Amino acid sequence: MSRLAKIPGLILLVLLLIAGGAIVYLRSSKPDYDAKLRTSGLQQRVEVLRDSFGVSQIWASNDADLYYAQGYVHAQDRLFQMELFKRVAEGRLAEILGPDLVKTDRFMRTLGLFRAAAAAERTLSPEGRRLNEAYAAGVNAYVRERTGALPPEFLVLNIKPEAWTVRNTLAIEKIMAFDLSPYGNGLDLQ
Repeated sequence: MSRLAKIPGLILLVLLLIAGGAIVYLRSSKPDYDAKLRTSGLQQRVEVLRDSFGVSQIWASNDADLYYAQGYVHAQDRLFQMELFKRVAEGRLAEILGPDLVKTDRFMRTLGLFRAAAAAERTLSPEGRRLNEAYAAGVNAYVRERTGALPPEFLVLNIKPEAWTVRNTLAIEKIMAFDLSPYGNGLDLQ
């Protein structure tokens, strides 16, 4: 058998290995919703139940544990979306998605939603700060304690999630308010 006859077999083998690796990667990047987890940030036991659509219900004995678990569950379900929205608010999309988004970043920095979040953070009540810190701690605990691969978007963009802060949570609130307002209609940021 000539060398050329072996090439299609080698190509098929390489493609099968790549496909197998992709399947293993994707499976390991999915959270295990049935796992019983122990995390250091909780004061008491918290139960997270999911319905048939994967929507979570959180049962906690106190507010701090509830917010912590909510941050953990949000990161479990939406880690890449959270990272992306955080970068939108900060005006940092071009860093990961390329120079075509510099104009968008400039607009977002001029709009100042991340600065507004900093101002809002300074005015938080002690209770508001405590609960927002619990939420951020839950997000960071998930990132720190998770097993398996990161969601595939992180692999594609060659990035890792950054630590979550109270300011990030407040910035997302501002992004959502802007997105739902009539002021955003018709804006062409490209």
